[in-house]
Amino acid sequence: MQPLSTVLKRTQDRYQELDRIMKHLYEDSVAGRITNNRFQKLSAEFEAEQIELGKQIENKKNKLETNWQTKMDFFTWLNIIKNYADIQKLDRNVISELIDKITVSESKIVGGEKHVDVTIYYRFIGMIH
Repeated sequence: MQPLSTVLKRTQDRYQELDRIMKHLYEDSVAGRITNNRFQKLSAEFEAEQIELGKQIENKKNKLETNWQTKMDFFTWLNIIKNYADIQKLDRNVISELIDKITVSESKIVGGEKHVDVTIYYRFIGMIH
């Protein structure tokens, strides 16, 4: 599988290639080298492809941005957590720096025992499974 940046570059190249093709197609139409019907058909096909490629380009750019932000968030969290490698005491400052939120579910009785689900969402990286 190719990296997303490579796929994005290929998609952008094809988008630009379609611009050149459509310019030549128009020139061929004006010069009478192709019929008007053929020009209409081909230009509609190329424009439809270009619209789809534009959507793909936007989608891929958004994914790259999200991936980059996720990576930056991970490194930010990693740098913070390094400060607490030898932590001896858990206090309010440590919790506020490392944890975004903690959710506690309603208690349930399972097999005669009371159970409560506690989920910790860490800052920058979210919940760890």
